[in-house]
Amino acid sequence: PTDKGYRFYVDNLLGPQNLLKEIKSLTADYEYPPRAKNLQEVLETACGILSQNSNQAGLVMLPSFSCMPFKQIEFFKVGRNQVLAVFHSEMGVLQNKIIPIDPDT
Repeated sequence: PTDKGYRFYVDNLLGPQNLLKEIKSLTADYEYPPRAKNLQEVLETACGILSQNSNQAGLVMLPSFSCMPFKQIEFFKVGRNQVLAVFHSEMGVLQNKIIPIDPDT
């Protein structure tokens, strides 16, 4: 790197060595564990805290829902030709899907 590049890194990107203390003081007012009702709320809260304190964009991605083991599947009739399937994963993630059915069966 050039002298200017190194100086930019030191001045702007290297960040203070006591960052952990700073983060602890910034997050001290947040409740832990949060009163979230499900995993999505916990992750949204955590992402928001990290994004706010780092002044950076935040993104949380879960593994593909099809790879998660199910704890429960519920079916609700929502019309003559449709049912709503609600899949509950063991991680607390919910997925809904409308499924067409044959009304004569």
